[in-house]
Amino acid sequence: MAGAQWTGGPLTITASPVFGQVPHAVSAFRGGPPPNDQCQNAVITVLPQNGSATINGTNLGATDTEDFGNPNVWEAFSIDTCSTVTVSYCGTDPVHTLVYSILIIGCPGEVSIQNSATSTCTDGNTIITYENLAAGTYYIPVLLFAGAAEGPYTITLTSDVCEFPPLNERCVDAQQVLVVDDCASGAVVGNNSLAVQNGSDPQCAPSNSVVQDVWYSFNSGVETQVMIELDPGTTSDLGLSVQDACGMGGTVVLCGTGDVEYALGVVPFTEYKVRVFSNNDFGTGGAFTICVRRVPPACDGGDVALSGGSTSAQLCAGLDPSVLLSSSSTAALNYIYLLANANDTVLAVFEGPQLITDTLALGLYHVWGYSYSGELLGAVGGPVDSVSTDQSCASLSNGPVILSVEICQAVSEAAASGSTAWVAEDGRVRVRMAQDHKNVQCAVYDAQGRCLLNGHATFSANSTAVLNTPQLSAGPYVLCLCAEGLLLRQAVVVR
Repeated sequence: MAGAQWTGGPLTITASPVFGQVPHAVSAFRGGPPPNDQCQNAVITVLPQNGSATINGTNLGATDTEDFGNPNVWEAFSIDTCSTVTVSYCGTDPVHTLVYSILIIGCPGEVSIQNSATSTCTDGNTIITYENLAAGTYYIPVLLFAGAAEGPYTITLTSDVCEFPPLNERCVDAQQVLVVDDCASGAVVGNNSLAVQNGSDPQCAPSNSVVQDVWYSFNSGVETQVMIELDPGTTSDLGLSVQDACGMGGTVVLCGTGDVEYALGVVPFTEYKVRVFSNNDFGTGGAFTICVRRVPPACDGGDVALSGGSTSAQLCAGLDPSVLLSSSSTAALNYIYLLANANDTVLAVFEGPQLITDTLALGLYHVWGYSYSGELLGAVGGPVDSVSTDQSCASLSNGPVILSVEICQAVSEAAASGSTAWVAEDGRVRVRMAQDHKNVQCAVYDAQGRCLLNGHATFSANSTAVLNTPQLSAGPYVLCLCAEGLLLRQAVVVR
């Protein structure tokens, strides 16, 4: 049969108008050709996705109206997405041992589609497979050949939707993911089971076969470090490679396999590409999840000290106005100081480094450092170790600076010889100077460090002056007289 192509098993024939014609071998049939003798009269069967449809007909009386090369009738089907389609003659009786194994696009035939495979039914009929057909309409020429393909036929169509590769199979099509706080709600589902390798092997995973890879991207924003988390799911030998651009111009900044968490230092406001892959030497692709999360800030309370390095100091009530503090903390977060009493109950919170001390009452104080993120909770009035924040980062200093506020009884070497101060029965402060002193600054403080008098006075030698203080109640006080050549600090007590 010139112009025909025969294959083993049930005889099949592949022919089209462009490949010549096969001599007709037609049985006589009365009553004229069937309605679908002409291509344009073929009934188009809608083939559902991943479904099937059955067509019954007969080729008796067929002619070659389209000059196709052989007498035949026409059936047709349509699909709305890429599908692998099988055309099965199983169940046709009598058996059609000779069938066309092509499909036609257009009517009359314009383009022929060759099959991907053929097989034999248990009853001797033929099954023809066409892989990855694009959406559209396809015509089936049903051959009439006396003694080999003649009479009623049953055609069963089945479709399997194409298994498309992932949309993010290439770096340039990377799927964007956000940097989140919590992977419990921020993970992204992925699948590399249908992926093929794009580019060379990952640096950390050379392969003798292939790697199945898909791509993601994220922008670091304000972060300087992120954590990439992978849940391997149904994959095996899952790894990742991170680079700062696609293609040969990208620099790989991280590559690893076998872990579920990968810490990555990043440049703020930079776009990164993440290649997630399975090395087929050791595993296969499947479903997984990926998450890029922020790394909680590191808090460091450090060590606190006074500006000179000491961790303790004795202060004179009302006479030492302030101290300077320092911390060894290197955390780039909020840092404050907690002023507490000797029992470590917080009295005040201040940013530092200066602590005003001339209003502190007599007693012992602790100054702690505190590193934290978020908003401060439960500070003043509670224990130092109960201070907290609305976030997870908080760290108290390793120890406090200890300050002791006392009444000082000392006269400096510069004090004038013979200067005295006392409180008379009327509760007034008297001062006797051995020498003349002009424009002397006078200050009187009570035991709580409150200033009761702050002014200036002039003193004559060997005379007594009464300071203009309010009448003092019983208790200890500190008197400070300061002028050129004179510095007098003296405790006075009202009985």
